[in-house]
Amino acid sequence: MKKIFFIIAFLLFTKLYAADTLRVMQYNILAYGNYTSYCTTNNNNINMKNAALRSITQYAKPDIFTVNEISQWQPFHQQLLDSVLNVSGVTKYKKVPYSNNAGSDIINMCYYNSEKLVYHSMIVAQSYVRDIDIYRFYYKSPSLANGDTAFISCIQAHLKAGDASSNSQNPIDRDTMTTRLMRYLNTLNKADNYMMMGDFNVYTSSEKCFQNLVSHPNLNIRFYDPINKMGNWNNNSSFANYHTQSTHTASGCAASGGMDDRFDFILLSNMILNGMGNYKYITNSYKALGNDGQHYNSAINASPQNNSVPANVLNAIYNNSDHLPIIIDLLVNTAVSVSETEKKSPFINLIFQNPAKDELNLFLPLEKELNCRINIINVQGQILFTTVKHLINGDNQINLKIAEMPKGLYFLQLNSGEYQITKKLIIE
Repeated sequence: MKKIFFIIAFLLFTKLYAADTLRVMQYNILAYGNYTSYCTTNNNNINMKNAALRSITQYAKPDIFTVNEISQWQPFHQQLLDSVLNVSGVTKYKKVPYSNNAGSDIINMCYYNSEKLVYHSMIVAQSYVRDIDIYRFYYKSPSLANGDTAFISCIQAHLKAGDASSNSQNPIDRDTMTTRLMRYLNTLNKADNYMMMGDFNVYTSSEKCFQNLVSHPNLNIRFYDPINKMGNWNNNSSFANYHTQSTHTASGCAASGGMDDRFDFILLSNMILNGMGNYKYITNSYKALGNDGQHYNSAINASPQNNSVPANVLNAIYNNSDHLPIIIDLLVNTAVSVSETEKKSPFINLIFQNPAKDELNLFLPLEKELNCRINIINVQGQILFTTVKHLINGDNQINLKIAEMPKGLYFLQLNSGEYQITKKLIIE
């Protein structure tokens, strides 16, 4: 009998608490579709870049692919979609609308897997020097039939390049860009699933533009480095495992100097970092693709042999850009509303604070006396807390101690045998 019970429970929770993953990739693709005196048809050929990007994306398989330094001309946005992503029978990728309020010749673009995600909206949060765009998506799941969505936002920036020695205005420009972004987010004042990504061109975590992001006083909109590697990144061998630029030592279209800067980032809001809102960062999934930690101040394909990715992918990364792609993986709760069940029952007026911290207070006005089991269940379907309460006909107030439970997304379930209700619960 016990074995049958666990089989039934497993099948129920497999259905109600399904999970999926999303792979996110951010990449400065270096003057894609743009030609200058130093980025020419020979060293920045669009057909060669397409071939390289095909190798990289077919290896990484991103569900969200954000790029910096794509041409302002929209036919190149379509070319990347048609010649890089939707090839060899693949048709699932789509792109977001175009934005260039700042009038830059290199802009942001975002591509996404339409089998998993639905594009919702785009906002230009600021347009000083270059646009900072906020792309909002929601997960495509069976729960959409019930009107439930799991939103996630990509905030994409390409901050002004250069250090103070080359132009004292450069750090000030970067500060202005992120100050304006955070001012916009602060007006929303909403804890949400935010990813802050792009080429930030910062040399140290103490720079004002970076501190605007990671030390903002409003915790709802503060960002966190998933690998928590703060410091002076520039020309510092202590950060050899985390540098993202430059893949080359010889100058040309690509910058020279070898791997010695951490310019490229995917920062996360607390909601994603701790899994408090349907998406959770998968620990240790943050990678600078092509960085093996052994090529400080040298090219990524120099000796010793770089085995961090297959040889064809390494060559593609080297040939395409002077930056490395950044990837992370997210765990997604794919069936939130399927698990949020509610039919006409004595529990229809369940009231509780959400999010909850330390103590969970429930208020239950009922129309009949009954015994009720209260469960708190994680997204994998495991019951982490359970208790049985006798409830009277009338008003019931229940206080549950939850201080020992980790922060994150859970499900609060009340079950009387005849009646059951399940609701999302965030513990912070």
